[in-house]
Amino acid sequence: MIIMDFTTTAMARPDIVDQTYASFSENLDGIDLKQCGLFINVDPIPSDVDRMEVIKVAKKYFGEVHYNFPNRPNYTRAYNWIWSNARTKYIFNLEDDWGLLEEVSVPYLLEYFGEYPDLMEVALRAYTYSYKACPTSPSIMHERYYKAVAGKLDEKFNPECQLRGKNFGIEMPARSLGVSPKGKIIAYPDKRVILKDLGRNWLERSKFAKPNVSKKYFTSWVVKDKDHLDELTVLANKFECDKGSINRNYTKIYNNYFYPIRNDQFNMLEIGLYKGASAKMWTTYFQNTILYSIDIIKGVPKDKRLKVLVNTGRLKYFRADQTSVNEMSKMFDGDKVVRFKIIVDDASHMAEDQQYSFGYLFPFLLDGGLYIIEDLHYRRKHNNKFKVRADNTIDVFKRYKQTGNFESKVLIPDQLEYINMCIDKVDIYDDKIVFIRKKEMK
Repeated sequence: MIIMDFTTTAMARPDIVDQTYASFSENLDGIDLKQCGLFINVDPIPSDVDRMEVIKVAKKYFGEVHYNFPNRPNYTRAYNWIWSNARTKYIFNLEDDWGLLEEVSVPYLLEYFGEYPDLMEVALRAYTYSYKACPTSPSIMHERYYKAVAGKLDEKFNPECQLRGKNFGIEMPARSLGVSPKGKIIAYPDKRVILKDLGRNWLERSKFAKPNVSKKYFTSWVVKDKDHLDELTVLANKFECDKGSINRNYTKIYNNYFYPIRNDQFNMLEIGLYKGASAKMWTTYFQNTILYSIDIIKGVPKDKRLKVLVNTGRLKYFRADQTSVNEMSKMFDGDKVVRFKIIVDDASHMAEDQQYSFGYLFPFLLDGGLYIIEDLHYRRKHNNKFKVRADNTIDVFKRYKQTGNFESKVLIPDQLEYINMCIDKVDIYDDKIVFIRKKEMK
């Protein structure tokens, strides 16, 4: 009888965990779970469920259970913990919300490792398409793989996005996936799906959702509706910022994008300072961010909190017209390498101004960063500074979503070419606010 450690990343969902372990206990041949050890990390989601209920379920199936209860959820940290503690040459990595639909012979799967000496992982097929990277769905992993990764995953990023390329001194995968002497992963069986996603229905019924970020930044679930996690709305209302629930209610949308990165260190740019309410909100929410701000007002409004932000270097204000390259370029004098992870345009709301700023500043956005333009529904007068009258910005981005081609009458061909090359995704909410994500070019 084969003995190996099992590893599980879980949420506080004892009923789902029970279904998962029951299906694998019943359908895995050649192995007795009662003879195997389990290393399980249980994140505090939902927070009102006793995580020991999950451990009670685990002890029904495994003879030896080691568990970790972190204070806050992080998908990547969970993998660092379970893989750092696993002990056996092969491990069975088993996420908490999969059902095995048919019998599978573990000894048969292990034979692949003898046949292909460079093999890292045999994954049970959860999808029909060819796997482009090593999955964290149910699979058997060799120690040459999981031990090389254990404890080294960057907790800011999704683990699966790190399990590719030449990270950690390994190359995954080495060519096409499937049964190949030069491949590092095998999806079993060849084309037929034998796993069922048990978590999908639970997720639809729950109050949780994936944050609206690229997969690279997905490390934890967020709450769908306003609650204690939506601190950004609380801050907006506190500082009387019009982005909060009292006025435009943009922060509810922002929070889904920004919650996973709120503790990261990066530069942010906001076009439009006005009385400084949003500057106070952003710098409180993003504790490690330097906020750049431009506006046509003479200087930062007199305010104790804003004064502290300026004096500590967390707020850098530049007087500039958003339709003037010469004035906006002042931000980069003496610091030519400054780049922004987030840029927010909440200034004049004129179509020409919005599109001109976008054309100039988009190259200064980091790969994977977000450029946001607010108040697209406003029909302000057009800026007579421009010889041409721009289409309304909302119409420009709607047209892009339909055609895949970005066009603007106020931008030159080189700018349009760059934008079309670098836009990854465009999301529009209520025809009022647009989020443009930049591609990961590397």
